[in-house]
Amino acid sequence: QAAVMVPKGLIQMGKTVGGPFTHARNFTSGAVTTVALGNIRFALTNPLVFGRALWRSLNTIQPQLMWKNKPGVNYTAGAKVNAQELKQGGQALYRFLLDEGMVNTNAVYRDVIGLIEDTQKIGWLQKIWTKVGSGTRRFLKAAQDMYVAEDDIWKIANFFLEDEKLHRAYAAALKKGLITGDKIPGDLEIMKMATKKVREMLPNYAYVNEIVQSTRRSPLGNFVSWPSEIMRTSANIMSGAKAEIANPIFRQMGWERAVGFATTVGTIGPLAMWGGMKLYGITKDELYAIKEFLPWFSQDSTVIPVYEDGQYKYIDFSRAFFYDTVTNPIQAIITKMEQSKDEAVIPGLVKGMVAGFARLVEPFVSESIWIGGVLDIYARGGKTKQGQRIWNDRDADGDKVWKTFKHLARLYSPGSNIQMERLYKAITGKTIKGTQYEVTDELLGLIGLRKAPLDLERSLEIKIGEFLRNERSERNLIYAGTLSGDPVTDENKIIRQYIFANEQRLETFNKMRRIYDAGRTLGISKKTMREIFERRPDLYKLIVKNKFKPFGITEGMEDAYEKMSKRYGI
Repeated sequence: QAAVMVPKGLIQMGKTVGGPFTHARNFTSGAVTTVALGNIRFALTNPLVFGRALWRSLNTIQPQLMWKNKPGVNYTAGAKVNAQELKQGGQALYRFLLDEGMVNTNAVYRDVIGLIEDTQKIGWLQKIWTKVGSGTRRFLKAAQDMYVAEDDIWKIANFFLEDEKLHRAYAAALKKGLITGDKIPGDLEIMKMATKKVREMLPNYAYVNEIVQSTRRSPLGNFVSWPSEIMRTSANIMSGAKAEIANPIFRQMGWERAVGFATTVGTIGPLAMWGGMKLYGITKDELYAIKEFLPWFSQDSTVIPVYEDGQYKYIDFSRAFFYDTVTNPIQAIITKMEQSKDEAVIPGLVKGMVAGFARLVEPFVSESIWIGGVLDIYARGGKTKQGQRIWNDRDADGDKVWKTFKHLARLYSPGSNIQMERLYKAITGKTIKGTQYEVTDELLGLIGLRKAPLDLERSLEIKIGEFLRNERSERNLIYAGTLSGDPVTDENKIIRQYIFANEQRLETFNKMRRIYDAGRTLGISKKTMREIFERRPDLYKLIVKNKFKPFGITEGMEDAYEKMSKRYGI
């Protein structure tokens, strides 16, 4: 178990706490929680209240790297204090919120720290830590504190705004005669009501199911507590809004919350995509054409299309969207339905629902980063999960070792290494695999809005390679289980396999035709298309004419079956 937990914990720590780009996105992505909880209305109707909440939150978080927080009132759990003094912020307020279980509960960070703590009994790991220099330890401690603070700042701001709404709701109810003064809770009690709402409606590691927590020790899953909490809190926001609407005192709060959450999950993503299309003059056909050329990790994402200086780019909006866990499965259904628009509605819908469900459960059942690298080398024989070659089978052993080392170093690298490499190349004007990156595009990655360039011609070459690999695999489906030398008792087996293989081949042909149409829509000329298809001119002719060529039973296979029949008397 230690062979799984130790590297898994260290790698995940490096990918989160150790990455400057991750820190930036951790902070900026949390801003949308003010919309989801319905608190953004203060920014529109009363900016002073909203600004004060953010300022007091900034003066309450704990790293205190820029200045020291004021001590505040002398607060201990259960003590009688002046709530108004407590709400001025500072150390006293943080102790109160800590006692209420509202802060220092970042789901991703606590997931990783739990994994590290699980390995503390391993003596050699502790010895290594003690040998690390004091400066390095201070740096890592500051990075950990900052990661928590980036989450806490929005929780504390929402706490202040929830407290403000509760006070206003009771004051309005008193004025309308819905409640008497003696029934209104005290200030400290209202503060506790506000912390309860934040605990229930924003991700909190203390509420993660024990079964989910235990998966951190398994070879599967990456940061599983986060999607679990997003699902829990999303349900709580909706149920909380419903309960508030049913209560005359809190009805306005409920409607604000309901509208805020509906806007967050149903409007922000599509609005961002629509805004990109209008800004760059991109049509719906061009948008879905761009999606055909996206890398595997962005295939079902909400994307913002970009067209600058004669080049198509895209922003993967889902990568840094706080509520992507609940919106991405819906986007996967929409994408699959669009790709299957020439099919009957029900099969297309089924494909979409399967893709949506797969995206929902993927964080829980996918191999961890650590195990994925090991499987790439040993189980998949030098190929990634997506079929990319790490080395050629005919490479010299020394080359295989070197390519393996480079692959694992890149996969396991901490500190936003890949993003920093792109940024460095952009600054120095150098390319990576022939692609030129822009400094401004890469810096936008700090807030999760990186403009990723699309190399359409290179992507088309990759898609053709995928087609050829699929073709070989589909041909093998015809003869599976019939060439072992044992009698085939099922007379219809090869017929069924032949039909199934051609069904799969038809799907591959349809995909290739979609990619061809997408390339033409995005401006790849027919001449360039022919040149890229030079390995398979016959395939190019079929795709252009939109014709399907099914597999046949070759003479070679007929001879093989005949020889096997004579040899084994089948």
